[in-house]
Amino acid sequence: MARSKSGRYFPKKVDTPAYKRWHKDAIPQINLQKPSLEIDFPINLACKFYMDSTVKVDLSALYEGIQDVLVELNVITDDNYTIVASHDGSSVEVDRVNPRMEITITSKEGKDYVKNDTPNNSDTF
Repeated sequence: MARSKSGRYFPKKVDTPAYKRWHKDAIPQINLQKPSLEIDFPINLACKFYMDSTVKVDLSALYEGIQDVLVELNVITDDNYTIVASHDGSSVEVDRVNPRMEITITSKEGKDYVKNDTPNNSDTF
């Protein structure tokens, strides 16, 4: 437990060795696909986690990890409910041959992200 400035106690996040390995591997993959503009409007963050075993996992911990990396890499401005408004379409599956995570970000405001491959490399919403 950690203590805030107000003196209240809260659970402290502990980065496990497995999380540190995942984090190291995730950063270059996300950087390859991230938009040039930081997302600052409500989105649905659909995450499909394909695990290499049937071990039980905490889905909320999986969300927390990917959301933290998306904030760290300036893909989204924050991971609070005003930006990550939902996780509709998320799931945990087993794929022993090709474990992976597939992330789909869609706007909750009717804005769709479109990667623009024009010479100025600007992105539009």
